[in-house]
Amino acid sequence: MKGGSAVFVSLYNYILEVSFREYLEKLGFPVASSIEESSVAVIDRTKLTQYPISELHKEGVNFLLIDTGLDEVELYFLVKNYPLSGIVYPDMKPELLKKCINAVAMGDKWFKRDFLVSAGKESVSASNLTDREIKVIGYLIQGMTNKEVARELGVTEQTVKYYVNQLLKKTGCSNRVELVCLFSKLYPYIKR
Repeated sequence: MKGGSAVFVSLYNYILEVSFREYLEKLGFPVASSIEESSVAVIDRTKLTQYPISELHKEGVNFLLIDTGLDEVELYFLVKNYPLSGIVYPDMKPELLKKCINAVAMGDKWFKRDFLVSAGKESVSASNLTDREIKVIGYLIQGMTNKEVARELGVTEQTVKYYVNQLLKKTGCSNRVELVCLFSKLYPYIKR
C-alpha cells in the first residue's frame, strides 16, 4: 500500500477476524492494531455502531463493509446512512480484494456497478426521519397498536396515525406491515 498505510479489521466473529488479518498480511498489507493507525478499516455490520465512524472518516479512515449475508435493503440503507467507501463481497478473488483495498486507501469508492444503479432508488435515509418518527418505528416494531404508542408518547392516537402516514410516504411502504418488516432490519443502525 502507498504511504505505509495499514488496514484495520474488526469483525463480530473473533476467529474470522484473526483469519482475515492473516489473509491480508499474506496479500502484503500491513495490519493496524488500532483503527486510528489505519487508512482502511474493514468491518462487519455489528461494528457500525461501535465506532464513531463519521468522525473517523473525517480523520481519513475509509471504511469497507464485509457483506456477511445482508440483504439488499440493509446494504442500501447502510451505504446511504454511513460513510462507507465500499463493500467486500464473500466471493472476491485475492487480486480483486487487493485492488479494492488499494482504491479505498486512495479515497476511491468500491461497489459493484449493479449495486450502485439500484441503491439510490430503494434506500431509506435515516436523516430524513424525525426523532419522533424513529420512536414510533421502535414501538411499531415491538408490536404496539396506535393507541399504545400514543400512550407511550403522550400524544393522541390521531397524531400517531399522522406519524405512521408520514413514515409510509418517506419509505415508499404501502402499509404498516411493510413498514415494520423494513425497519425490523434497519432499526439497530438508526442513531437514536
